[in-house]
Amino acid sequence: ISDNDARVFDVYWAAQRAGLYLAAVNHRLHTDEIRWILENSGSKALFVGVLPEASAQAWEGVTTLEHCVSFEAAPAAGFHHLEDVIAQASPIRPDREPRGGDMLYSSGTTGRPKGVRQALPERAISDPGDTMVALFSGLFGFSSDTV
Repeated sequence: ISDNDARVFDVYWAAQRAGLYLAAVNHRLHTDEIRWILENSGSKALFVGVLPEASAQAWEGVTTLEHCVSFEAAPAAGFHHLEDVIAQASPIRPDREPRGGDMLYSSGTTGRPKGVRQALPERAISDPGDTMVALFSGLFGFSSDTV
């Protein structure tokens, strides 16, 4: 959950390289909507940036959360600072980097967002797969040289 912050990409690609699902949550959602997505997705880690005051406690009571990380230098109680988490990480690249996936939410038909959890791909992050080049190369003549 964050506003427009470049650190979101660090979190996104770390999840992708670790073989995890990532559910992006719009920071403009109301507290009950954020809580619903966190609970419905079974989120175990939460990364937050600057949030509107109304959403600041949306994660309270979400029992699946094991790790809470803040982009802010002075994180709220119960949160770790992202820079500290990164500093404690191993500099050694893992032998295996499975490909993660996105858990997207639709607007749903019940008044609640509906989670769409596709099976994770059975390949490493470095294996070729569903890149834009692969998806559109035949249709539009894309190649690895296309800019």
